[in-house]
This record gives sequence, structure tokens and C-alpha cells, in this order.
Amino acid sequence: MTLRFIHGGESREKTLSSTSCANTHTLDLAWSELTPVPSSVLNVEAWFAHPPAERSKAPSDFTFTRAEAQRLSALAWEDLKKSRAASAAEELATKRISVAGKNLIWLEKTFGASPDGRQSLWITMHGGGEATAAENDRNWKGYFGRYEFPPGSVNVAPRAPANSWNMWSVGWIDGLLDRLIADMVLQKGVDPNHVYLIGYSAGGDGVYQVAPRLADRFAAASMCAGHPNDASAEPLRNLPFFLYMGGDDAAFNRNRVVREFSAKLDALQAADPTAYVHRLTVYPGLQHNMQGREGEMIPRMSALERTTWPKRVVWKQDGNAAHSRLYWLGCAPEARQPNVVYSARIEGQTITIETPATGSLTLRLSDKLLDLDLPIRVVAAGRNLFEVKVARSFTAMVQSLSEREDNDTIATALLPVSW
Repeated sequence: MTLRFIHGGESREKTLSSTSCANTHTLDLAWSELTPVPSSVLNVEAWFAHPPAERSKAPSDFTFTRAEAQRLSALAWEDLKKSRAASAAEELATKRISVAGKNLIWLEKTFGASPDGRQSLWITMHGGGEATAAENDRNWKGYFGRYEFPPGSVNVAPRAPANSWNMWSVGWIDGLLDRLIADMVLQKGVDPNHVYLIGYSAGGDGVYQVAPRLADRFAAASMCAGHPNDASAEPLRNLPFFLYMGGDDAAFNRNRVVREFSAKLDALQAADPTAYVHRLTVYPGLQHNMQGREGEMIPRMSALERTTWPKRVVWKQDGNAAHSRLYWLGCAPEARQPNVVYSARIEGQTITIETPATGSLTLRLSDKLLDLDLPIRVVAAGRNLFEVKVARSFTAMVQSLSEREDNDTIATALLPVSW
């Protein structure tokens, strides 16, 4: 608990521990012993005091410390929770989300209570494909309930938003899933670092596609009995990826291409040994129905936690679903280059853009990634571009939350780079 006092136009405060509050009914506080409230906090509180429609450009004409950055991001997150409370509650109550004219509905089941009050979220995507709506409805409802999840888990089984062969690969599914995750975090106490993705058959096709595009949203992903089509393995660097297949599942060469995709991950991991965690499990003699044996993935996945600020990022913009960011790499819409691989790493205070040879990015920075109190050196195309001290910016925080409602990946500084 924090008590604030205003005297002579100055604000000071005292943070109390729960123990001190419980042990006494009275407190003796001296003005001289209170801590002045940072001007950055007062500025942001004043800005948030206005209704959203009346807010001007986010206040950025002040600097703030690392400790103040944590407090400001908390203020921004609390404001978002208030502004989204009604819409998130309604979407979860009706089990229906609409984004840009596209809809997502789902079935849902909670598995017991979590000891710490934080829940994990398991998104399971059904099979089907080029069929009637009624047939895909049966596939959706038939797949729901296939797995048992740990206590404190919420299983959400969306209905595919399309009845085409690429029912889970369509570009608009990403925005719907992102909104679903945000709603669950905002309203149901889901831990954003324990969100998992599973898909079977056509749903497995979807995992191949969605997991690389939204790799920074999940703690782990499992593809079951699907086909990768044109999916990219490169963006899976920081997302543990499991593959399950029946050994005799020969339709569309699924049992062959799953080994090829796993081999791609093998090669990527050989070149980058601390990354590309993956596991291939093929059940000899089984066809498309693995008889539920793939359920052994759940304890493997539940032990994993999302990587929020990795030291190296590999990002390949998908031609079907362009995004503005992946982890701490971002780019403006006009700078997007589909199928071009952007990779960058951080060592100490040096950011090295490895590929491509030319391009432009916005580096989304945080003290969780490097020390913003020290100069940052940027290297690209084998040469030093510049060395600069990057100011923390509340504008960066507001923009970060507007791009994605995710408290654990709020950027506190933005650094545009062209090379």
C-alpha cells in the first residue's frame, strides 16, 4: 500500500508493507521522511486522468529512471485493464470475438484451481478443412475434450474461422487469437507466459503456420498430424516446438514432410545450439488417428515458460499475414518485406543486425534486454552504424500496448535503424 500526501503543492508518499499495516492501527509519518513523487509519475497520472478520447499525444517530454519505468508501465497496464474491462468481459461471456469483420467463437473448459491464482491457457485447434460448415462443426466439437490439462488450466477450443483447406492459416486468424489471449489475461487471470498452442490434422497445419507468426505469444506449440505447406521454421528460434505423427499417416505425404520439417529445425539448432528446442515423435504403425497417444505432449509443454526478451531474434515476415513486430524487432508497414529473414542479436550493449544486407527496423528496447542508462552500439552489414544513448519514452510504452495488449513485453524505448 502506498500513502500519498500533498502539502504546499508538493506530493510525497510512503509505501507500507503488509506487515506494518497489520501490526498497528496508527502510523506516525514525518513529512521530511516521505519520498517525493517523481515528476514522470505525476505527468503520466495527469495524462491518464483524462478520458481516452480527450488525451493528446502521449507525454514524452521527460526522462525517467529504470525504477520509474517499471512504475509507469504498471500505470499504463492498469489503464488498459480499465478501458478494456467491459469489452473483454462481454467477449468472454458470449464466447465471440470480432476483429475487422472476422469472427471467432469457441468452447471452453477450466481444469481445477491454480494454487497461485494464475492460470495457463491451452488453445486447441480442430481438424477438417474444405468441407461444409456442418461437417467442420462436428470436427470442432468432436476434438474438444480430447486432452486432460493440469489444474489451473483453461482449455479454449476455437471454431476455425473458415471452411477452406487453409482454415487455420488465413491471415486474419492471428488477430483473433491475439485478442483471445489478451481477453483471457485481462479478465481470467491467465499468465501470459503460460499460453500454449496445439492443433490436430488441419489444426496441425495451422500450428505450422500460426506458431512462427505469433512465436512471441506462446510458451510452446505442438503440431499433431498436420502438413506444413509453406510454413517457415526460422522464426521458431525461441519457441519450443513439438511434432507428432503416425508413422503410416501417408496422406499428403504428412509422415514424410514432418521429418523434413524436423530436419530443418535440426539444422537451425546445429548452427544455434541454445535455440530451436524441438522434438519429433512418430508412432510406428499408426495412421492419422494417433489414438490419443500424442497427449503425452502436455506435461512436456506445461513445464515451459514463454521467452519474452530473447537475446537473438529471427523473424521472417509471412506473405499471408504481415505483422508489425516479433519480440523486440519491429517495422513500419511500408518497410515490410515478405519472406525476407530479419535476424538480430544482442551481446552486452551491442545490437548486431545479421540479415538482411539492407533494410530498416524499429528496435523495441527495454531494460529487461540491455541497460538503457548506457550507450548502445548498432552494427549492420559488417559496419558500425552508430553508438547512441536511447532515452526511455512513455510514448514507446503507449505504442507498445496499442500494438499488443501484453504487460510483459512493453517496450520502454524505440530506436529506428536503417542500413
